[in-house]
Amino acid sequence: MIIITGRLAQSEVLSSSLSKCIGPACSRFINTASVKEASLARAVPHKEDASYEDAFKEKEIEIKTCGKLFEKWRKEKKFWSVPKSDITFRVKYIDTGHQVEGAVKPTIISLHGSPGNYKEFNSITTSLCKKGVRVIAPNFPSSEIIQFSAFRHTPEEKAEFIRDFLRALRIPSVDMVLCHSSALFPGLQLSLDNKDISVNSLALINPTGLEIPRLLKPVWFIKSLTRLSEFPMGYQLTKMVGQRLAKKPELKGGTFEEHFLSAFTLLHSNIPKVNTIFLQVLLY
Repeated sequence: MIIITGRLAQSEVLSSSLSKCIGPACSRFINTASVKEASLARAVPHKEDASYEDAFKEKEIEIKTCGKLFEKWRKEKKFWSVPKSDITFRVKYIDTGHQVEGAVKPTIISLHGSPGNYKEFNSITTSLCKKGVRVIAPNFPSSEIIQFSAFRHTPEEKAEFIRDFLRALRIPSVDMVLCHSSALFPGLQLSLDNKDISVNSLALINPTGLEIPRLLKPVWFIKSLTRLSEFPMGYQLTKMVGQRLAKKPELKGGTFEEHFLSAFTLLHSNIPKVNTIFLQVLLY
């Protein structure tokens, strides 16, 4: 099952199977494109919601990921440099159901866009938590991870990252993958891949459009910059060019690293292929 809000479609009523998890009071998803830090702060439970405070405590877990994917890439010679083994990450996340032992609760994992963090989902997480839904919200590797030859922020890497994160938490299945913005790409891959993590449904909030954005054109030029950025000297040159491009009115706000991570993510997402797959899924 796929539920979409935002650019691709509008959905106000969820299916009956989802309403069992969420209930009628939460059968409308908000468009988080307009959510700012101030409103995120208001979404965190107040004193009268003290019973939920523990659910929002940030946790951290160490995972090793992507080793098998890198081995596959080395055989395919997909990139000029690929790590020889797993990469280790300290993942920050919240888990609203970790304290309940032996209880069977609907489980949702929420994936933020690039750049972003799990706080994008605070208002939704609060509502779902009150409805008895377990929400797990991890942070992807951030714009601080600029060593693109080690972790390129591709949908494949992010999907593996989430699989290994769920394995570390001993969670074999989730009822829903909830994606915002460019998390559409790893979320779709995670949902469709027939691997050991079972996904029952996919929900998209204000997903990235399935066309190459105008700001990433000409594609050949931007792709050349991203390839060049994988080398230390090339990254400095890319940063000089990127900082000038980042002054465009369309890119007002945010740092160069954040804009670059967003561009890097989209260029590695194979939008034309995803567009075809997505349409096939919708028509299925």
